[in-house]
Amino acid sequence: MNMILYIFLGIFHLFNMKNLILNFKSKSNNNLKENNLIEYLFLNEIYTEIKIGTPEQKINMFIKLQQFPTFITSADYNEGSGIKYNQNKSTTFQYLNKKKYNYFIYDFINGNLCIDIVYFNDKEKINEFQFVLANELKENVKEYTGEIGLSLYAALYATYKRNESIINQLKKNNIIDGYTFHIKYTDKNNDLGKLIIGDYLHNYDNNYLEKDLIYTDVNYIDGSHKWGFYVNNIYIGNDNFIKNSKNIILQIEFGLIQGDLNYYNKIKEIFFNKYSNECIEKNFKRYDNITYIYFVCNSNVDIKKFPDLKFNNEIIKYNFTLNYEDLFYNYKGNNYFLVIFDASFKKQNWIIGKPIFIKYLIMFDYDKKRVGIYKKYETPFNFPIVWILVMILIILLLSKIIYDQLNKKRRIRANELDDNYDYLPQEKINI
Repeated sequence: MNMILYIFLGIFHLFNMKNLILNFKSKSNNNLKENNLIEYLFLNEIYTEIKIGTPEQKINMFIKLQQFPTFITSADYNEGSGIKYNQNKSTTFQYLNKKKYNYFIYDFINGNLCIDIVYFNDKEKINEFQFVLANELKENVKEYTGEIGLSLYAALYATYKRNESIINQLKKNNIIDGYTFHIKYTDKNNDLGKLIIGDYLHNYDNNYLEKDLIYTDVNYIDGSHKWGFYVNNIYIGNDNFIKNSKNIILQIEFGLIQGDLNYYNKIKEIFFNKYSNECIEKNFKRYDNITYIYFVCNSNVDIKKFPDLKFNNEIIKYNFTLNYEDLFYNYKGNNYFLVIFDASFKKQNWIIGKPIFIKYLIMFDYDKKRVGIYKKYETPFNFPIVWILVMILIILLLSKIIYDQLNKKRRIRANELDDNYDYLPQEKINI
């Protein structure tokens, strides 16, 4: 019975672990063409839906790793075609400060700190969720109706504080147990996935073991911590072409990989220059007037021969490896190389976006400021441990019931035998 009690308590704990799971999908583009493909791939615009206010209003919230605030676009903003939040229709909306603050590093230009009821997944809610009501957006996000920021810190001069982040608010309101989160693609072909906030995978999924979790501290760049990690070596195939430490910035909102000058020169030398007629070097200019270089190869090029790109971190003794399947995107017979380069080559930090998230399930620890992965899967099947424990408990309970029933029948049978015994004294025989 003690064993059953322990198992029951374990199952109770697993069922009561607090994670927030937000399903996401990708913004579609109906005007995709060969001449704008790489510009379309440049952004990885994934979003989830929340409900806000009284009565409820549905709002699409874009998910970003390198933005800090959570903002919702006001219906007073006239640009863009999405359905925005009308704060005047909500009876639970409140301004925390009616003074508009100007923001220069975020995706909105100015806004007010406000609170309202926010519902997540129709199950969880925060009655006084704090967010920025954005009154003006930057040009590149003018279609956005809202944004969830998962960055570690607000800028030093910003009025937005760390305790106002969405993760801290979820923890404060007892919706999640911990400060970790991960972004998991469940259908990479249709760009569907889940943002899971709250606990490590090994605490509720037996495909992952705690001993397999390896992690490293995040980068410290330009005066603040950023999601990413240092690499000690970068390899093209087995050739170590960079031995100095490099910053790798992780950015789910970026659909590509941005490389540096060393990689540009090396990969041209050993691959693209060999196919000068089949692989074309092109460029495009973004709204911010930055020009980027990229490569396109036709179907005559065997991209299976393309050398792996490996990022080595000596602290965790692990290589993040991207092969030709991760590094090329096929569209109408042409293969687009997903590593692009700033034509000025002023920025030497690598930025890795969607390709690494498709291949690796990366854990982000908001509290300890570190990133990690599980080195391997321990079990060959995907069956949550909670259900294994449930089955064990059911078997034990059934065994206990059967055992009790059998004992009961034995006791009844024994009593029946005793009741049928002839207690009359035998006649005395005289000799």
